[in-house]
Amino acid sequence: MEMMGIVLLALAGACGICWGTGAFCTLAAVWKLPLLTLGLTLGLLVLAFVFLWVCCALVDMRKPQEKDSPFYRWLIYRYCGLAMTILQVKFQASGFDRVPKSGRFLLVCNHLSLMDPLILHYFFQKSQLAFISKKENYNMFIINKLMYKTLCMSLDRENDRAALHTIKRAISLIQEDMASVGVFPEGYCSTDGLLHHFRNGV
Repeated sequence: MEMMGIVLLALAGACGICWGTGAFCTLAAVWKLPLLTLGLTLGLLVLAFVFLWVCCALVDMRKPQEKDSPFYRWLIYRYCGLAMTILQVKFQASGFDRVPKSGRFLLVCNHLSLMDPLILHYFFQKSQLAFISKKENYNMFIINKLMYKTLCMSLDRENDRAALHTIKRAISLIQEDMASVGVFPEGYCSTDGLLHHFRNGV
């Protein structure tokens, strides 16, 4: 949907340029319109990335994030949809009748690809998912800031005391109705599509 909006905006801009330059009066519009549309689409995608980068550059991860940020969560949902369209992610969804209509819950998932968090954010927008994620993911450019602003929790798999603190934080988020919690208990992406051993704590 987001990608469609960008393409339509680019097409409108291309039509405006063609109209202003008189290309519609000649056969020039046959080649100018698609080229301009493509160029403007790429330009708008670059602007969208720059906007996301600026928004994330303003995040100070040294300050404690006590509440979910509606703005940054909105950003995640918009850019998840955009990324899945660009990367041509195909999925089949069912079983949503089992998802609680109210209250918070713990979503425990097998981990098949790096796109899993994007897909889950896309389908569970009303649930405000906050993921438990290995601490290494907090070094990822831009993504770490989005995770931080939406109450995602860092898990140090080498430090039991720190891991226990993360578990308590997850429990608190659910009990205090702040967010639902998502976790991938295998701890890594499955390479064979099968469910693997759960790590301790989940």
